[in-house]
Order: sequence, then structure tokens, then C-alpha cells
Amino acid sequence: MLTATRWTEQSTDSHDPENPIECRQSWSFDKKGKASVTYKWTDKDGNTTYNETQYYDWTFTTENFAVIYLYSATHGDLFWLIEKLTADELRVKAAVMDPVLNPTIPQRRIVLQATMR
Repeated sequence: MLTATRWTEQSTDSHDPENPIECRQSWSFDKKGKASVTYKWTDKDGNTTYNETQYYDWTFTTENFAVIYLYSATHGDLFWLIEKLTADELRVKAAVMDPVLNPTIPQRRIVLQATMR
């Protein structure tokens, strides 16, 4: 399910209520251990204010496939502890160190929806 889907999270940054920004990140994982994420920010008028694609290598760190390790020489390391993986949703806790080995490390919850199969 992980590699057969594009996973997307969409949120609104409303630090400036007069000018909210739609923030979208879309992740793709292939079976050969390559991943990419595209970040796209759009203003209230539909204009793209930021658009960048980053590339990672990825692997699982645990025997039960519970942690995804994403690594990039340019963008650093990410660890995703999978909380839920279905055909429609990927829910993870993201950290900069393996959360299984470092359970007290600060983590951020990311909820991604399947947008393409």
C-alpha cells in the first residue's frame, strides 16, 4: 500500500488571517527505495508562492516495518513511526531520530490521504 499510492497532506497556514496560505505536501515511495515529496503553497488568489520537490532514499528500520527511515544528503534524516496504514490513509509520527530507539524525541503527527493509485 505504501508504494502504490501518492500520499498528500493539505493544511492552511493562517498566521496572517488576511492572507491564508494553502500548504500541500505530496509523497511518493517506489519499491526500489526512492521517495520524493513536493511542497506547494498557494495564496488565497490561487497563485503558487512556493513549489519545491525534494528527493530521499528510504527503507524500513524495524523487522515489523513500523518505522520508515528517509535520508537525504541535502535535506537530512527523517523517521516516520507508522500509526496507521490503509488504502486511504497513512498516519505517522515524524521525528529526526528513530522514535522506537528514542521514545522521548519530539514527534509531529502527519496524516496523509491517498490521492492517486
